[in-house]
Amino acid sequence: MLNVAGLTVDYGRTSAVRGIDLTVSANGASCLLGPNGAGKTSTLRAISHLTASTGSIEFDGEDISNSPPDEIARRGLIHVPEGRRIFESLSV
Repeated sequence: MLNVAGLTVDYGRTSAVRGIDLTVSANGASCLLGPNGAGKTSTLRAISHLTASTGSIEFDGEDISNSPPDEIARRGLIHVPEGRRIFESLSV
């Protein structure tokens, strides 16, 4: 369902992500683990095209490497950022 190959994210001269390969099957789940600054958020933002990157990204059999974020979301690949106060009116 999701195939990522050679994903690289750079912020100026700083390399945040270098050559990540990731595959998630339709019935599977994956987890990115690592300490702060390891590139987890940069990887997810790059897959959603919220951050510039290089490499190939395929979702549901189609290349989305050059698709804009809104088109990626319409296809069903949704980025939900971790953060506080996203839904301030809701309680746990």
